Amino acid sequence: MLLINQLADLFDKETVTKIKIIYLLKESNNWLSIDELSVQLEINQRTILKYLSFIEEDIDSFGLNKEIVLKSHTKKGYFLHYDFEPVIEDLIFRIIEATINYQLLMRIFFSKMTSIIQFSHKYYVSESSLWRMINKFRKELSPRGISIERRSLELMGNEIQIRRLSFFLLLNSHTRGNWPCGSTTKLITEKIIERIVPFFHLCLSDFGYKKLFCLIAVSIERTKKGKHICLTKELWENIEKNDLFEQFYCELKDVLPKELYRRDEVGFLFLYIFTLDEVFNDNYIRKNFSAFHFEKKTQLHQSVEIFKQLLFDEQNLFISKEDLKIVDKSLYSAHLYGQLFQNEEQTGFNTYGLCAQASGGTPLHMQNRAKELIRLLYKKTNFALFKESNYLLSVYTLLLESITPLHKVEEPLQIFLASDLSNLEEHKLIKMIKNEFIGRFKLEIYTHRDCMREISSIDLLLSTRRSYLDEKPLIPNIVIPREPTKLDFHTLEEKLNELFTVKNQHKELVSFS
Repeated sequence: MLLINQLADLFDKETVTKIKIIYLLKESNNWLSIDELSVQLEINQRTILKYLSFIEEDIDSFGLNKEIVLKSHTKKGYFLHYDFEPVIEDLIFRIIEATINYQLLMRIFFSKMTSIIQFSHKYYVSESSLWRMINKFRKELSPRGISIERRSLELMGNEIQIRRLSFFLLLNSHTRGNWPCGSTTKLITEKIIERIVPFFHLCLSDFGYKKLFCLIAVSIERTKKGKHICLTKELWENIEKNDLFEQFYCELKDVLPKELYRRDEVGFLFLYIFTLDEVFNDNYIRKNFSAFHFEKKTQLHQSVEIFKQLLFDEQNLFISKEDLKIVDKSLYSAHLYGQLFQNEEQTGFNTYGLCAQASGGTPLHMQNRAKELIRLLYKKTNFALFKESNYLLSVYTLLLESITPLHKVEEPLQIFLASDLSNLEEHKLIKMIKNEFIGRFKLEIYTHRDCMREISSIDLLLSTRRSYLDEKPLIPNIVIPREPTKLDFHTLEEKLNELFTVKNQHKELVSFS
């Protein structure tokens, strides 16, 4: 979705409108009347019918009739029937690739434009039409800090933004089996990835591998032309005096082309890898990364902590340990992406656009909650990474759907520990239990050595072997060994959640509505 969103404004109105209609039909998963389409797109009904006719022609000309059918009904309207979701992406990419705009963009981004005249003859389009397209590109690329040189049509300006768009174009082409770069670039990229994957212990999907492959290939192609990246202060603090980066820098010394073996360039590649949240699946890499940012109190670390503060602490919520891992790795990768690719030329932030058309599967209240979070984070921190709002919106909405926050228990849960352990062993076990649930449950753990309150106030009996309290035989009882495993803690957490529900019946699971 985001790939198309990055490219859409570079194409003609007809192409963009067809894509918007396809997304609306796809996300509705139901019949849409001409009137509904007209209202949502702010286009008259006659024009909507014309574009629907164009879409039917595209499906037919691309030979996708068996996979996609645009059904019509006199009363119900239109319904897009398809076998599986990737075929919709295939249709959209084919629509884009069939345009002269796309062919011209690929020539500007990946090869030297020798002659406008030759290009116009090859594609049967007038020179004046081509110059109008190029001027449109200039207008749309200017807010990203990119310009197109008048004579050579060479890309100039913000190098990171140039690479970002080059990456999207190359990824689109590569996923469809086309490779516009040279074969030497492909071979060098393969050698570099052979070093990177074992270094980070990466286990990438096919698409994840292609993303990394294309990013490296774009960097090789741009540095060949003498175009280099200069990292910002915020990005430098993520690699300066970072032992893991120094090891990575040395690891790539004998495989990188000399034009690419610069600290800024290797730093950019190193940081991009951490925008792939798969990298955090390795415990060593995750702990090393987290420890560095915690110790240095980097802007990246602050952005993650402030997000958690706004979403959880200020609303007196907590999440499970597993959910916390998901939150941390998703936020670190998403916020680092924002740091890398935020546009310095951009003065505000925008959470609309084509990706909003493509988020119909997410409940509206989730989208609004995510937009409000981005707004509050930018207001509170003034960090430029929060200007990268379209990308963050896609991550935040998924994150809010994926986690289950609970109200923190204000009143402590009272636990009696019955054990056959020594005083020191007992103390160690109590400390392990409290540390496991710190910040999530307030626990008061008593033993036979304590002056206890009324037995009736005890919520749970923990024992190192099955036992019962004579005064209260029906109290819940969990057996826990002296060295609890993850499974033991999981069992205990389920029971604590159950007790929380009983003890705080007026509090329910939070929904972000």
